[in-house]
Amino acid sequence: MRTLCAMSLGCNSFKPMKTNKAPLKTSFIWAISAAILGTMVWATVISIFEPLLRGETIDQILSLIVYSLISGVYFGGFIALITVIPYSLLFYGFLKLASKKPSIDFYKKQVVLTSFLLALPFTLVVFFSYVLPTGNLGFSWSDGFSALPWVLISAWAGILLPRFIISSLKPSGNEVAT
Repeated sequence: MRTLCAMSLGCNSFKPMKTNKAPLKTSFIWAISAAILGTMVWATVISIFEPLLRGETIDQILSLIVYSLISGVYFGGFIALITVIPYSLLFYGFLKLASKKPSIDFYKKQVVLTSFLLALPFTLVVFFSYVLPTGNLGFSWSDGFSALPWVLISAWAGILLPRFIISSLKPSGNEVAT
């Protein structure tokens, strides 16, 4: 296997993920860092990019940027905080699977794809919380669909960025071969 890998993919060896020692601790660190980074991305996206796409001017955005960032951090941070434990468990299951089948998370492309798939449960929960009727309010499909891309981008970035920052979460493959 090593020779085949070295010849066809240009990598040195096929190593499993480095998280075999303490996957529960690693999954909790990953969930905390994903919550922090996802909240930062959410606040930035909602404060800058979403108003730009709505057609607001730079002056309008800058006049409200501080308030938008603070409200984005409060809202996004609260939602991220309540998902730390469920996502710790999800990441734990993923890390156990990846330690048994290291080929699913070996190259950067696979890390990007698996991070996207891991972001989907959170994105769907937030989407349906926008859409489902509450109290006297009916279904709010427009609110759900307008928030969907921003939630997906924030969750995906929050899950993906720690994979390249935290050494125990980095893919084990040779990055040149991607």
